[in-house]
Amino acid sequence: MAASLLENKLRSLHKCLTAGDSSSLEESDGIISDISQLCLHEIDDKEIDLCCSALFDKDKGIVTFLTKTVSKDEFLGCKQKLLELLSGFIQKIEKKILPYTVDIKDVCVSLFFRDRFAKVKNGAVPVLAKLLELTAGTNIGKDLNIPKLIEKFFMELTKGSKVSSTVKENIFVLLGVVAEVYPEHMTSYAERFIGLCVTSLKAEMTAKSRKAELSIIAGSLSGLTSCLVNFTQSAEERSQQSYDIFKYARMAIDPKVDYTRYQVPSAGLKLFTKHAAQFSLYLIEDYQGMYDKLRYWSRHHNRDMLHLGLSAIEAFLGQISEMLVTRAEEGHKEGAVFKFFIQEFRTLMNNTSASAKEVSLAIRGYGLLAAPCKTFLKQADVQFMFSEMMSKSEQQFLSQDENLEERMFNLPSYLEALGNIIKQLDEISETYAISLERLLVLLIEKLPSLPQTHSFICLKSILWLLLAVMPKGTTFQQIMSGVVFQGLIRTCSHPPVISIPGPDQDLLPPPCH
Repeated sequence: MAASLLENKLRSLHKCLTAGDSSSLEESDGIISDISQLCLHEIDDKEIDLCCSALFDKDKGIVTFLTKTVSKDEFLGCKQKLLELLSGFIQKIEKKILPYTVDIKDVCVSLFFRDRFAKVKNGAVPVLAKLLELTAGTNIGKDLNIPKLIEKFFMELTKGSKVSSTVKENIFVLLGVVAEVYPEHMTSYAERFIGLCVTSLKAEMTAKSRKAELSIIAGSLSGLTSCLVNFTQSAEERSQQSYDIFKYARMAIDPKVDYTRYQVPSAGLKLFTKHAAQFSLYLIEDYQGMYDKLRYWSRHHNRDMLHLGLSAIEAFLGQISEMLVTRAEEGHKEGAVFKFFIQEFRTLMNNTSASAKEVSLAIRGYGLLAAPCKTFLKQADVQFMFSEMMSKSEQQFLSQDENLEERMFNLPSYLEALGNIIKQLDEISETYAISLERLLVLLIEKLPSLPQTHSFICLKSILWLLLAVMPKGTTFQQIMSGVVFQGLIRTCSHPPVISIPGPDQDLLPPPCH
């Protein structure tokens, strides 16, 4: 039904193109809105293939419409809306778009280089970036002529002031995606691309005579985040650009700088989340300053920024933990760093006014310090950390308390921290093994009632703890058998679902014949 309606809408859209008067322009705008509503919200999974066939038809499809309107300025709004539709539809159907990839790529490139409006250019680039991500590892990649694509956009990037800031931002992002998913084609451009990103960051973030272009800063950082996946710039490699990238990313997340929008700190946090390991030497040198900046974002009132902050600070703490151990093995013990973090986390854990997110972060951070603790102190101190964490876990989750449901969100953090500490222990007592089993069973039991967005974190913490206990022989067998047994009991103990008859149904069973 929806697919046939879509075909009618597409035919009407092309009739508007033939007419070309002002009323037809208005009508085409409304038709595209209807097509977007159909494709993005009303067509179900069973109709996707039919929808694709109609939407990308060679005669009456939207790619053909865009091709015919490339040089028609009066259709600016239509082109912008259709590119938004393409972006949303690709997000929705993902790999099912592959048969139409080449045609969509060609029209997007044509729109970018032939249309004079930044709105159209900025609409075309995200579609191209998503197509490149989806075609990575497929045979379609060779049909996209990636080398020519890189050359054209790289030349566009070097035009300087002739390209608007938002368009330049999108080109940075696009070339970063190419470097991540098609690195074999980006090899000869990677160093120049990284250099362009760093030069742009320097020009914008150190300019004193003019206002910084935030979109260029965000685009440069996003491009670097993707590019560094395959073309690393780590301090250990003595990369010339490494410190500059770290410096400008650190400036991007500085809460003292008022960027008016979140796009710059967001890009900086994502870079540190993904590539903290490449800047570990600089992170440990500026451990307190970086911790203060990241902690600010991990407590932010904006939900998206808060999650980005939490991810970045977790990556940061992981690198600090590794660097403490590595440097100690090399004969350079960073006692002041270890002391700062152990005191910070203990204070947060014992602070009754701390938020659930802060406590959760402190617990994970405390667990990450188990390996450095073994290096800086004694095995008995690691055992003390474990005993202390077990006591807190039992008090929080295994005691009879009305507020248990509110605290369940922190249980994955406790399990993850316990897993990190257990990795540094030789054995676990039977008493603690029983408590660990009860904690795991509790989370498994409560998992269906927790928000679906929390499921991955819960499952990750369960696996993390089990993997940490696995080398402990009989203790692992004891915990695993108990968890499996209790899990089966709870899975099979749900009451049967009884369907309630509708008002038109007879409540009595049918008569026996």
